[in-house]
Amino acid sequence: MVGKLKLARRDHNMVVLPDGKVVAIGGTQGPTPKDPVMRAEVFDPGTGEWTVDPVTETMAIPRWYHSTASLMRDGRVIAAGGNNDLPLYNCQNCQYNRPPYLYGNPQRPVLTTNVPTEMVYAQEYSFGFLHEVGRQITRATLTRLTSVTHGFDQDQRFVPLKMTVGGGQVHVEAPASASIAPPGYYLLWILDDLGVPCSLAAYVRVHA
Repeated sequence: MVGKLKLARRDHNMVVLPDGKVVAIGGTQGPTPKDPVMRAEVFDPGTGEWTVDPVTETMAIPRWYHSTASLMRDGRVIAAGGNNDLPLYNCQNCQYNRPPYLYGNPQRPVLTTNVPTEMVYAQEYSFGFLHEVGRQITRATLTRLTSVTHGFDQDQRFVPLKMTVGGGQVHVEAPASASIAPPGYYLLWILDDLGVPCSLAAYVRVHA
């Protein structure tokens, strides 16, 4: 079972995050932008529940119909555009949402050497990294670059990678096939044992 959104909304955007969670951002409670939803909330597939971001993460500007949202390589989510107020006008600006893994400005892992720019299905890759003393790298993931229109992004995808760590390197195995990760461009992430993603993900092209 999947829990319901805590805040009723429509015409919002959802973005898959590096840790596999999903943030819902923007939208309105009704059929017009007169009742905007100004707080984001995050879905955790591990619990099936939604959690509303703290009040400190309230959006500065409503984002409604014709808005867009995308994951950036620094782990933030950019929200832009939208038709706001009545009569409608186009909102020509953007703002950032900081997902929970960025609360408190945590020290973040860093990708360093031999980071792949391409991945061939089922091949293995190794690359260097740095992390905070006392923390461990526990996950490597891919998120597909986003392409949002009218509140939908059919191309989003989250792909956990098989991973080991040893000899100062992260060792990963590329997705097995196009049925798991369709060819195209992704962001490559590593995450530590606190669920904090690397400071900058790497752009990587996945292909046969």
